[in-house]
Amino acid sequence: MELIGRSEHKPFECVGSIDEVNLAVSLAIQRILAENGELPLLFEKYLEQGLYDSESLAERNEKYCRGFSEKNLLPVEFKNILIKEMERLL
Repeated sequence: MELIGRSEHKPFECVGSIDEVNLAVSLAIQRILAENGELPLLFEKYLEQGLYDSESLAERNEKYCRGFSEKNLLPVEFKNILIKEMERLL
C-alpha cells in the first residue's frame, strides 16, 4: 500500500515514483488478464479497490515509458545507452 501511495509514507524511492509503481502494477494486471491468467492476491486487491484504470493506461504508459527526465543520477555511460535504445524504439 505504501508503494502505490495509499499511506503517508513511501519507502524505497529507488523503485520509482508512486505513479510509476501504479503504472507497473496496472500493466502487469493488463497482461495477465489478456493472457487469461490468474491474478496474484495483491493484484486482485488492487482491482477490488478500484485502482486499476484501463482507460488511462495507454496515456500513462506513453508518459512514463516514452520519455526521459534529465533529473536523475544516472551515470553518463548508462544514460547514453538508454537514450540510444529509446530512439531505436521510436
